[in-house]
Amino acid sequence: MPKMKLTLILGLLALIMAAPLSRVMRGADDHGPAQTLVIFSPHNDQIRYEFARAFNADRTAAGRSPVVFDWRSSGGTADLRRQVISQFAKLAAAQHEDAGIGADLFFGGGYVEHRTLAAGLSVQRNGKVVQIPLIVSIDLPAGWLTETLGQPTIGGEPLYQMAPDASGPVWIAAALSSFGIVSNRDVLAMLGLPDPVSWLDLADRRYQGWVALADPAHSGSVAATYNTILQRRGWDQGWAVLRRVFANARYFSESATKIPLNVSSGDAAAGMCIDFYGRYQAGAMPAGRVQYVDPQRHRSGSRTAGGLETAVTADPISVLRGAPNPKLAAEFVRWVISVDGQRLWQRRR
Repeated sequence: MPKMKLTLILGLLALIMAAPLSRVMRGADDHGPAQTLVIFSPHNDQIRYEFARAFNADRTAAGRSPVVFDWRSSGGTADLRRQVISQFAKLAAAQHEDAGIGADLFFGGGYVEHRTLAAGLSVQRNGKVVQIPLIVSIDLPAGWLTETLGQPTIGGEPLYQMAPDASGPVWIAAALSSFGIVSNRDVLAMLGLPDPVSWLDLADRRYQGWVALADPAHSGSVAATYNTILQRRGWDQGWAVLRRVFANARYFSESATKIPLNVSSGDAAAGMCIDFYGRYQAGAMPAGRVQYVDPQRHRSGSRTAGGLETAVTADPISVLRGAPNPKLAAEFVRWVISVDGQRLWQRRR
């Protein structure tokens, strides 16, 4: 009798576990086998969840199977870029450069990282150096790029990069991002500090041990933040500010997503981060506790603003060479830049 009960219990457990697995394999709307998109992305859990959920909701509404999303997100943008290059380098060494690495997309990170993937690998073939791009032209309808973006740059920064043969863009801006300061007002009050509104504010010695920062060797967004300070203040003044801010660092994380979370929890008073990470965390907390600001350039000896001291750049998406599902990957790119996709960046829940 006990053996029979155990068999029955195990059988019921098997049925419970098989139900969701069956839905994943067939697609949650039972319209046929689900396809999989494998995506390298430094984006946080919330962004990955919302884009996967909304994309599948639109597909289901159109009577098509939802997609299984396989996110590769261990590390910052620079770490993920190095993973991709390393995997392609192994293929090139075996002279299988036309093969893919089993992944479809690279979603997020600064355009510098995507430009590096577009430059690709330099390999020797028949005594000649051959360049192998690691991202490929995205399949877009004629005129779609101009109709959607309207212009190739914003503030002198590119919104996409065309393939060498002009067949289409190899990466395109999925969002526009700026770089600024996220801070916790409860911790600031404890330290007797005003709200930080400029990069120079973070150099105040009272911040010692309270500034959350990331390692630019791992995080593309934080590397762009540091570069913005150097561009806006000049090499000498920029490094003077950065060195003083670095002296106040609580840590240098490998991932920029950690910064707003630690500021929100009170483990740090302030930190540098990309705008949509900072604004999301400010919106997720009780009103007024966490804030995000685009830094101002202060006039000497005054807290009077002298103009913004940030930059607006592309946060791109690209299709990887040899993608297992190139048509589905291109569909996801078009959806991300559609009105429905852009709502996820712009509107509150």
